[in-house]
Amino acid sequence: MKDISLMRPQLPSARDLLPYLSRIDASRQYSNAGPLLAEFEARLAEKFGVEANQVACVANATLGLVLCLRAVVPHQRGKCILPSWTFEATAAAVRAAGLDPWFHDVSESTWALGADDLLAFCEGDAAEAAAVVAVCPFGAHVDLARWDAFSAKTGIPAIIDAAAGFDSLTPGRTPSVLSLHATKLLSTGEGGAVISTDSGFIDRIRYLANFGFQPPRRILLSGINAKMSEYAAAVGLAGLDGWPAKRRAIAERAGLYQDLIGRQNGVTLAPGFGAAALQPTCNVRLAAQRADALITWLAEHRVAARKWWDNGCHRQPAFGNCPRTALPVTEALAESVVGLPFFADIEPQQISRVAAVVGEFAARA
Repeated sequence: MKDISLMRPQLPSARDLLPYLSRIDASRQYSNAGPLLAEFEARLAEKFGVEANQVACVANATLGLVLCLRAVVPHQRGKCILPSWTFEATAAAVRAAGLDPWFHDVSESTWALGADDLLAFCEGDAAEAAAVVAVCPFGAHVDLARWDAFSAKTGIPAIIDAAAGFDSLTPGRTPSVLSLHATKLLSTGEGGAVISTDSGFIDRIRYLANFGFQPPRRILLSGINAKMSEYAAAVGLAGLDGWPAKRRAIAERAGLYQDLIGRQNGVTLAPGFGAAALQPTCNVRLAAQRADALITWLAEHRVAARKWWDNGCHRQPAFGNCPRTALPVTEALAESVVGLPFFADIEPQQISRVAAVVGEFAARA
């Protein structure tokens, strides 16, 4: 019986990359808004149903979040509301943008920070907030129209950390940041993309990602170097070429997990997980708060598992002194959610084995 890995990223092969790399050799342009980057952004725009000038690719998603926050809070002061139930990069980006993380709890049903729930909060203490970063939990769909309405009503700008949302995102005026890291559905190895139907906002992101330079070589708002290279764009273009086949493979495996885990008592899949809108990871929630025990049990059966989001950002020492509301849902999720093996070429019999081991654990609880 062989071990089952948690994740095995699969980027385009050298053969698939070669035509794009040859184009880089011919153009001898390696960065600074080259032709492959323009093509990659245009193809992403087509995929998301927006205009080419409404997508800006960046070196990674964390920098994308930083740029968005600097664009909406140029004075770089104040508190930023965000969920503690997120990958630590979200909080790190808030800090890097010069803002103070202000952790808020998420919904029991969606695992996400809700725009409607936050509206009531904004009538009181949240008036102090300079911005909000909402998160698509593990890539689940988030209704951007509600966040558009939230910002219009409160005057508080919102950003969506849609890191894993490549297959579920429906863009709006509120800017969304996709991750193109190796662990995501579409990858450039490292990379990110900022998407918004506000073309003027995307223009600001492009300027900020190039040190803040605007024509004619003026810096009105200081930026950083967050440009995507032509080599990363080449990987992204080859990835888009292969996306239909890769999507079919992942959808089949997501459907199998739906069928098998759906039969387990006391175990549920993460909100939105399934073949309709893919997520790059498979997370389950236990009825009891025994996540660590399940991870140990799986390891004993040679199955890798982990808490993708650890125990909540507020429990990391670097963020331990940040202000926060009560976080009962976040803390319950931290003790009951486990990431299971999931990747494009995991074998169906391996998924069956994982589900059986999880079922045995649940039956013992």
